[in-house]
Amino acid sequence: MTGTELKALIISGQILAPKSTTKRRPRVSMKQQINTLHDTVQELTTQLQLLESKALRAKAVQGDSYQRKRSRNASTTQLWQQVAERQLERRQEAEKDNTELRMMLEQQVLEAKNLKRILKRRTRIEVRMVCRNPKMLENDKPDDLNDLRELLRCSDELYTNVDQQFKEKGMEFVPCPGQIRHVNSHAINDVFMEVMVQQLVPFGEKVTEDAVWAALGQVGMQQLQCVKDINAQVDFFAQNTQETADTMMISYTAITSGLQGSDLQTTHIRKVMRKYVEADRVVFISRMEVQPQYVPGRVGIKQWCDIQVVVEKTCSLDNESNMTTVIKSRYSISRHIPFNRDSRAYTNVKMAIAVWDEAISRVTGDIETILLEADSLLREQNLIKSGGSIMLH
Repeated sequence: MTGTELKALIISGQILAPKSTTKRRPRVSMKQQINTLHDTVQELTTQLQLLESKALRAKAVQGDSYQRKRSRNASTTQLWQQVAERQLERRQEAEKDNTELRMMLEQQVLEAKNLKRILKRRTRIEVRMVCRNPKMLENDKPDDLNDLRELLRCSDELYTNVDQQFKEKGMEFVPCPGQIRHVNSHAINDVFMEVMVQQLVPFGEKVTEDAVWAALGQVGMQQLQCVKDINAQVDFFAQNTQETADTMMISYTAITSGLQGSDLQTTHIRKVMRKYVEADRVVFISRMEVQPQYVPGRVGIKQWCDIQVVVEKTCSLDNESNMTTVIKSRYSISRHIPFNRDSRAYTNVKMAIAVWDEAISRVTGDIETILLEADSLLREQNLIKSGGSIMLH
């Protein structure tokens, strides 16, 4: 069939022309458009909230990390600030004492001649007493050494029980830094005062070890402010002294004068101290025996002071390479009354507590002072060495 014939058939209607396959697009109403837009807005809002929550969580994690780092840095700074404040307070007290000492010195210069005459007379009396009993000093020395050796044996027992004592007494509950103090002024033949201390110092373990040894060696051998406040004077006279790198034994007499309302004349003190070096810590044990003597010749209540100290390295507050050492200390003071004696006639418990309180509190400050002085000396030596090397080049 030709094209002309096909065209004629279409015109005549015998073959129908194909209908158009294109469909008319349905009309979208305004309400449908609004609903569609609402759905789109809701979906975008959900996505935006999800992104915002992720951003907030990331910011919170970053903020917590920054806050922890800032807190650690602040902790180290606060530790140094506390050390500086305590040292400033000690310096102010020392300056005040220096002013008082200058005034006392001026007064003592005026009394020097009378004091010399009194001392000469006292020396002559003591020489006569020694001449009358020449074996007195010889007999005292061996007994004194035997007593010191017995105290040293007791210190070894305290060392073996140091961990058990710390656990039983609750050292883990002592704030660090901080202290816990227990006093029972009515205790007889038992512990009447116990102090547990934790101290943090920003120094290494070795230099801290040396500072603790030096500070503990001064306990019981210093002039105390609570004694000065009642216008009393204490003079120390050493009798036996033996010291090695890890052991110290000393006995001395403290002569008291000017103590109003008391007939206390002398106090005989025996003290031993030993250092035990372990793999990860150093333990110090000290034991003191204090025996007062009164003017009429009667013997007072004997007191013992047991000191247990553990020095060990701890984690730095800012998790950096800074050196930090913790010092854990326990002080236990007991008193023992002579057999068949009245305790009320032998001691002033309040005064004894005041003396031990000040002696113990001084240890913390002395350790910090010794550490700072050693650090300052080391810096000066390094500066001198560096200056010398620069000159050589």
